[in-house]
Amino acid sequence: MKVIKSKKKAFEMQKELHDSFIEFFGCNDPVFENGKKVESALNQFWEWRNTKWKVPGTDKTPDELWLEKHDTLPKTPKNNIASLYTEKGIGIICDEEAGIGIFPEYSFVKTLFKGDYKRIRNYKELVYDLIEEPSFMDSYILKKLILENKDRAIEVFNAAYPNIKTTQEIETIMRYARKDWDDEPIPTIIPVKT
Repeated sequence: MKVIKSKKKAFEMQKELHDSFIEFFGCNDPVFENGKKVESALNQFWEWRNTKWKVPGTDKTPDELWLEKHDTLPKTPKNNIASLYTEKGIGIICDEEAGIGIFPEYSFVKTLFKGDYKRIRNYKELVYDLIEEPSFMDSYILKKLILENKDRAIEVFNAAYPNIKTTQEIETIMRYARKDWDDEPIPTIIPVKT
């Protein structure tokens, strides 16, 4: 019972994070030129969220609520993603259930499903990579992209695999290639107390 309450609370907190992320960035999957810009954007987001964003139902910021309980403010930790500085087209994806993830080359995947995919010179190879390289992008994100853009997904997958005509056929291939295809996302927020 305690685990269920904890998981429920985690998903509630995750939804608040998701909503504040969209309020700040304007979408749940902004793309940045390189890792330095991602690092800067994330640090600006956390600073804004702690000092300006109001926790629903309180009309207070997280810093104000913390100060009421602890009489001192913690320093907002800074993100350091130096290992991604040279990566290009990085997406920060904030999923309502799974939290925040950082994905190099997400700009191509986003264009594949939401933009003019034919502008990607090797879009067929990108489709193969999405199927054959689970480390390229988490399954839960790819699955949401496919299901939110069904017609485009069919068109894109059909260009690489001419026999594909339905999203069910796409899911069959993905389920075969990715063992985690049907796994539920795990929240990245873990409540200390519920």
